[in-house]
Amino acid sequence: MSEALEPKKEYVTISQAVVIIAVIIASLSGIGYIVGKKFFWNQYDTTPLHERQIAELEKYSEENPKSRNAKVLLFDRYFGSGELTKARIILNDLKKEIGDNPDIIYRDALMLQSEGKKDKALAEIQKVVEMKPLFPYARVIYSQLLTEDKQYDKAIKEMEMALKIMPVAADLRLELAKIYLAKGDKQKALEEVDRALKMVPDYQEALDFKKQI
Repeated sequence: MSEALEPKKEYVTISQAVVIIAVIIASLSGIGYIVGKKFFWNQYDTTPLHERQIAELEKYSEENPKSRNAKVLLFDRYFGSGELTKARIILNDLKKEIGDNPDIIYRDALMLQSEGKKDKALAEIQKVVEMKPLFPYARVIYSQLLTEDKQYDKAIKEMEMALKIMPVAADLRLELAKIYLAKGDKQKALEEVDRALKMVPDYQEALDFKKQI
């Protein structure tokens, strides 16, 4: 999707932006919009509307078994709502059909991460970063996995790259602060959380995190 409009000087969180992005992508391309970890999902994904959308996608997918887009969207919904067994079944079908597609590899990495298979998830998400270097969410997940593996410098580099792509994402700024704190650099952690709060002054998670530093 091209950046046709001049961006306004407004700061948003990932959780706010992802719903808008999700609707646009689902409407225009059917590619899917999953972004991974829990902090990217908000109340939108547990509403009755969400449940109705799953039911509609299930029906459509059953009536159109060759529709890969329907399967991708259904996987996204299952994964986002925590129905991991159903998500894995659909993902395995997609891997058989288009397993070399970076969007499918990305989803596989998320699935592996949720299943506790960190090493495999790390290897898969690295492939996606190499295939789609401007895909910010892949870099976010890659950064998180690197952090869990205590590769802090690499994790910081990846999160900074994600922020270059999405510079007004307060959530990512907070995630960067968390990496610095995990590394033991409290000063840098404080600087980053202050940047997040400058973007969104009433960002409660950032306010709570700042108290812990």
